[in-house]
Amino acid sequence: MTTSTAGTNWSDEQLTKRKALMVRIVQPLPTLPGYEEMATAYWDSARVHANRQESAIGPFKQIFVEGVMAHGADGMLALQQANPGLHRFVKGFADSGAALVPFEDPELLQETADWSECLNVQPRSENVRQILIDQYTQAAEARNAHLAAILDSSIVLGEAAIILTLSDALPLPPDIERYLVSPPELDQLNRWLREQLALAQQEMMRAAQEQGSASSGQPNPDSGSQLWTPP
Repeated sequence: MTTSTAGTNWSDEQLTKRKALMVRIVQPLPTLPGYEEMATAYWDSARVHANRQESAIGPFKQIFVEGVMAHGADGMLALQQANPGLHRFVKGFADSGAALVPFEDPELLQETADWSECLNVQPRSENVRQILIDQYTQAAEARNAHLAAILDSSIVLGEAAIILTLSDALPLPPDIERYLVSPPELDQLNRWLREQLALAQQEMMRAAQEQGSASSGQPNPDSGSQLWTPP
């Protein structure tokens, strides 16, 4: 037996399951030439793939976004200011009836971010480093437990939701089926970013060598070059 909704048929089995469509968040990098065009292509393709999945697993009722603590108009405004491509993607499904749900606990999110920043300092002491790792792990586990609890209490049987995430490691309650949106544009963007990073590292090495040559009194054959580094 099948049930028809908005001209699409879903089986009774699908209508008794909880489903989540996982979509990777691509952050804006407006100072990196060529990046925004590739990011826009990714978001456009992700929307097409999400529409196809919706036809298969059912209409999306809710939207969860990592980093978002507000809902409704306030949440949409925060998305628009932080990430226009993400905002455009979310708005398309919100306009079709999906609700943006507050996802993060502010204190847990900030604590996890703070410990992460401390780790990025790369302390010289192994004891300090281990303390930071332990504290970050505890904060991250508490945050993940909160996110999983929000999903468990919000997604009901027979419904599908969209989860926009920074990684594929976001934990889900075990009975929620996970579907992935991974268009080729995402791989192309990641590969391009790796290439840009490699080029930037080469430029940094060349600049260091030139600086060393200049300080030792040797001539610099390319003193007019400029060092470019990613933001």
